[in-house]
Amino acid sequence: MAEVDKIYIETSPFLDMAKFKAGMRMATTDEKHAERERDVWHVTRLLAASRDNAIRILTSSVTISECLHLGDPSEPVPNANTQRFYSELLTSGKSGVNLVQPIQSILELARDLRWKRRIILKPMDSIHVATALHFRCKEILTRDGGIYKAQDQLAQLGLSVVFPSSTALLPASYTQDDFTESLQ
Repeated sequence: MAEVDKIYIETSPFLDMAKFKAGMRMATTDEKHAERERDVWHVTRLLAASRDNAIRILTSSVTISECLHLGDPSEPVPNANTQRFYSELLTSGKSGVNLVQPIQSILELARDLRWKRRIILKPMDSIHVATALHFRCKEILTRDGGIYKAQDQLAQLGLSVVFPSSTALLPASYTQDDFTESLQ
C-alpha cells in the first residue's frame, strides 16, 4: 500500500466541530463564523478521506483533555450530547482520527522547540507541534493564534501551518459533499 499524506489536527478545529454540531456561533463576526463553518466542512471531509485510507489524520491523546467544553461560560461542563460527540470523535476509533501517545521523544522535541529552536508556544501547543513533526505530517490544521504565528519557523522544519479550509491535502474526490450525506 502506498504511503498517504499525514495531517495533524490540533484541538481548536475539533472544538469548532462540536460548537457547529451544537448550533453555536464559532466567531463574533458573520465573516469569521462563515470561515469557521468552511473549516468544519473541510475537517469533516478530511475525516471521511482518513476513514477511507486516502490520507491519515493524527492528533495527540492530549487533545482528549483539551476537549472539555464548548467555550460557553454558563455551561462549564458540556451536556451529554457534546460529551458523546467528543468521545465518538476522539476515542471511538471510527471517526478517522488516529490518536498518538506523547512518548518521551515527542515531549523532548516539544521542549526543544523552545530551548533549541526558540519557537515559543504554550506547553500543550508545543506537544501538538512536536507530535506533528515526529510523525512527519505535512500540515498541522489549527485556529490557534500561537501556533499560527509560528508558521514561518515551522515551515523551515517542513511543517505547513494552515487553517482547515486552506488545506492543500484534501484529495480531489472529497472536495464535494457526498450525495448520501446531503440526504440525511
